[in-house]
Amino acid sequence: MDKEALRSFFENNVRSVIFMMVPLVFFGIISLNLLIAQEPSWFARLGSAMVVWAIVNLSIHRERYSRAATQWDRVRFVEHLNQMRELDRLRQKSLNLTFDLHASQIAQIAREIGKPNPFVENDPEILKAFCSEIEERLAGSTVDVESRALIEKLRETEHRYRNDMCVNNNWTKTIWNMEIVLLIWGTLQWGYGDCLVLWLHGLQQSCG
Repeated sequence: MDKEALRSFFENNVRSVIFMMVPLVFFGIISLNLLIAQEPSWFARLGSAMVVWAIVNLSIHRERYSRAATQWDRVRFVEHLNQMRELDRLRQKSLNLTFDLHASQIAQIAREIGKPNPFVENDPEILKAFCSEIEERLAGSTVDVESRALIEKLRETEHRYRNDMCVNNNWTKTIWNMEIVLLIWGTLQWGYGDCLVLWLHGLQQSCG
């Protein structure tokens, strides 16, 4: 696995797992201390704090990532629109050059057969200058290079967008799973935590 793959794996997996574990470990340590200290009331109240934490954080983070996704969609649309406009400009430039090239060929053929043409005066010097100018434009044209670069940029934009959305979805899933765990854990501890502490305390006394 190369460095880029390792970095991507860390960003999309390890970091999200660490982020998810922080509040779980935090509430877990406090719950364990209250359980050991035999504080049934405070143990149960901590469950309500966990529920509130989960609900507030779930709403905040989901709204934040929803705004981020909307912003990315907007940026993607604007970049695509600008790039398509530039491609249209290059396409029109290429069409104009192609038309002028055909016009110079028709003018030269018309000159050879002694017929007039609609593009330039049927004068040898004027015709030569007309054809030379088109040949210079053709030789110096960068339409093909610019078009390929623009298409590549369009692909990079789409690739970056997909990567950003993938990261966004992974983090949204991480946040959702963490808050669901806290909600279930906090609800059970809030409702039955005091009973658990008293039961364990009684079990300890009976064993002692």
